[in-house]
Amino acid sequence: SGNWTPINNFTGSLDGNGLKIKNLKMSGNSNTGLFGTISKEGMTIKNIIFENVDINSTTANTGVVVGNLTANNFTLENIKVNSGQIVSTNNYVGGLIGNANTVTDLVIKDCSSNISIIGSSNVGGLVGYSNLNATATRMNIISSSSSNTISGTQYVGGLIGYTRYITITGSSSSANVSTTSSDYVGGIVGKVYNSATITNTSTTGTVTSASDYAGGIIGDIATLEKMENCYATGDINGSQYIGGLIGRVSSKGTIIKSYATGKVTATSNAGGLIGRIVGTTNSLVDRCYATGDVESTGTYSGGLLGYGYTVVTDSYARGNVSSTANYVGGLIGKGNNAVTNAYSTGTVGSGYPVVYTGGTYTNVYWDTTTSGLTTSSYGEGKTTDEMYLQETYTGFNFSDIWTINEGNDYPTLQ
Repeated sequence: SGNWTPINNFTGSLDGNGLKIKNLKMSGNSNTGLFGTISKEGMTIKNIIFENVDINSTTANTGVVVGNLTANNFTLENIKVNSGQIVSTNNYVGGLIGNANTVTDLVIKDCSSNISIIGSSNVGGLVGYSNLNATATRMNIISSSSSNTISGTQYVGGLIGYTRYITITGSSSSANVSTTSSDYVGGIVGKVYNSATITNTSTTGTVTSASDYAGGIIGDIATLEKMENCYATGDINGSQYIGGLIGRVSSKGTIIKSYATGKVTATSNAGGLIGRIVGTTNSLVDRCYATGDVESTGTYSGGLLGYGYTVVTDSYARGNVSSTANYVGGLIGKGNNAVTNAYSTGTVGSGYPVVYTGGTYTNVYWDTTTSGLTTSSYGEGKTTDEMYLQETYTGFNFSDIWTINEGNDYPTLQ
């Protein structure tokens, strides 16, 4: 009973063997967590279940397991935070770790957090802030998840609020994630300052930014080394750089076999899959699709990409795109893109069925029946009946990439 006093400078590894810690309560601490601070290298904490945690903090660095981590080669494995809440009025708040600053080789494996989390800046379902500062020593998230609700003022993510270098595989979040006064929010990661590789990862919750940079998986990232077999199904809301999967890729990115189905609502740079991506020939969107509607009050809005400088292959958009401004397209709003083997089917307000302007388009089609548009400077218009026929799609590989229910539906990706 009463408040737990965090253990500082813990120096041993811990195997809980399935131990349950119930009713863990903390308030009024600096570096708040079961362990307030850990700095010893090479430690592992594993096999612990937390139930009904109740943490209230007014100081920085708050997490159920560790408040402030400065240890290299640190591992959390099979840690389950099943119920409770964290309420903090300060920064660096996470379901497992609040602040992992300047550490190397941080691994989180088979962990989960199912608690309500409220904080200020740098808030995450698993880790609030991670400043691993070299690509070879990045944080690794493996087969881990979060749920419930997660909110903060800025840099908020379903798993990670802010990080520099990260690899995520086989993970998920169903949490509803939001910023209350500023930007950078993602269903998995709010902000990746440098680079990331994300595979086999998904989200189903809503993502809402009070300002810019919101995405179903990532709010904002510089270099996306690879995103493959990922999806987001929740609605995404914000101002600029809002995407069903990614808000913005600012340097370059490779996105393969990934999709988004949620509705995107924004003021500009809005895309059913990605709000904005740059990199020209260094970026690639391959075998991806978006089916959610895109609603925008401003420029650069597209069913797949709002604003793109990238190569796009074997991809499609089926959502309606509405905006009263310029640079609106059923597939892409604007950009210097090289697009091959793609199509769009939705209606487009004040725009064009494929792209408003920019790039080269080869074997690209749009549905004249559903869009109500019969002319475009890019792509080739076909009726719905024609779009339901394999013979319409010159250059499409129906052996290895595409499939079609002939006469009944558009092509889909295998």
